[in-house]
Amino acid sequence: MRTKNIFIIAVLLATAHGGALGALAEFECLPRNNACTHCTKYKCDNGYYGTATATTNNCVRCPMHRTSSSTLSFVYGTSVVGSTDKTDCYLKNGTAGYDVTGSWVIDTGNRLSIGLDKPVGCYWSED
Repeated sequence: MRTKNIFIIAVLLATAHGGALGALAEFECLPRNNACTHCTKYKCDNGYYGTATATTNNCVRCPMHRTSSSTLSFVYGTSVVGSTDKTDCYLKNGTAGYDVTGSWVIDTGNRLSIGLDKPVGCYWSED
């Protein structure tokens, strides 16, 4: 019996502004003809969306939201590894925030998921 080994290694690629955006490289060893061949897949890390390759990192941090009316505190949204679009970013159940309408808290009614591999939360729209 052959074993398939998967290794996920975090890769941080620097931006022109000196920051780092999260991308992951997934190295997969696939047994073939009694030898191992390697396959590398690049994905954006959780909390980011977009695309990444061996030479480019187009991962963008999920949008942030204000957390309080009394302070200028902000928290970023999150996403699952491999998210490609802003609409994959979400705020988790219980997240508190503040906007022009006042204070709010995300309440998902304790649902477990809203689709295949899509965690429960309040997702960003295209607007």
